[in-house]
Amino acid sequence: MTARGLIALLSTSMVLVVLMACGSVPGQGRAAEPAGSAPGAAGGGPGDGMGPVDRGPVPSMLTLVIKPGADPQAVARRVVGAPATAQPTGASGQTAGRTYLVAVPAGQETAALARARTDPDVVSASFNLKVPRPQGA
Repeated sequence: MTARGLIALLSTSMVLVVLMACGSVPGQGRAAEPAGSAPGAAGGGPGDGMGPVDRGPVPSMLTLVIKPGADPQAVARRVVGAPATAQPTGASGQTAGRTYLVAVPAGQETAALARARTDPDVVSASFNLKVPRPQGA
């Protein structure tokens, strides 16, 4: 085999390896979709057929620091509505025992934050993270 032929063979092999790794070669490098399902219906990465089922938008978590003596559950209901609950964060320092997380349904973040910032029992309110929805929820 000539040097030119060897280079062509190696180049072709490398291209095939890259295509297989990226999943661009049909039937190679990715799991097939289950029969009768739409691409990505299993909820993993797009079209990978793996992972949890997508159950819609993930709720945002509103962090509230409330005034000493205020009822965190009552504050959560005023800010988000029933049946909201406030979960303690375990924060330390000046806000120890007064910092809570409250789940806010998708699409209601702006209104909930505005209500929290005007609530007389809330010292501060902010969104800081998205929490993955537990599987099966």
